[in-house]
Amino acid sequence: CDVRVVSSKESNGTISSPGYHSNFPANVTCHYYIDGLMDKQNLEKARIKFMDFDIPGSMPYCMLGYLAVNLKGQISSKKYHDKFCGELLPPELTSENPRLVLILNTHGAVRGRGFLARYEFITDYNIPGEAIKDGVCSFLYDSKKTKEGSFNSPRHPGLYFINLDCIYIFRGKSDEKIAISFEVFNLPNNDPLTSSAKENDRISTRLPKTKSWGRFARQKAVLQHGHIQMTETSKRVKE
Repeated sequence: CDVRVVSSKESNGTISSPGYHSNFPANVTCHYYIDGLMDKQNLEKARIKFMDFDIPGSMPYCMLGYLAVNLKGQISSKKYHDKFCGELLPPELTSENPRLVLILNTHGAVRGRGFLARYEFITDYNIPGEAIKDGVCSFLYDSKKTKEGSFNSPRHPGLYFINLDCIYIFRGKSDEKIAISFEVFNLPNNDPLTSSAKENDRISTRLPKTKSWGRFARQKAVLQHGHIQMTETSKRVKE
């Protein structure tokens, strides 16, 4: 009764226990492998949202059957992050890497409807920060939540995606300035003052009261450990 779902790029669909909406079979172990894309131009996470759930038992023990989840994609029945039973819907689950594994164990279980869940694959940019919207490379860094931290290009230290715009928004308080230090800066050697640079890889910056973007598109040697101090309380960096 094992099931494997492979993404066709940000795709979605549903999975269910065997025989749903009738009683699930007894004494079976079913694995559900939910696999997102992972290649040079794609990196995804899997997300699961439950729409119906009925595996009789008492949380957190679930001695009479359960649905377990491994968010790192490990397939061992003995390795999981959490397990669920009863009639309450489990929380929304998001994998830590491209694969998410669900394990349905009905050995000794009392019959129930089982589960129905919706899966979706979302692009994983592997960027720390508060994602403004799923599937969009846009992140917020607010000083009300943390005073310092790090950010990076998509998939760093791996290769970033091509044909992609990413926006990083830094929001400080009215009496704060924003300082950005580049520990690594390695883009193609383009001249930021020439018109041809508009079509090449670059980082642009803009203060909230201005409409134009200033560009950085220099050699690694120039901006290695470079430092920028902002005099405004909000700053947008566009890659």
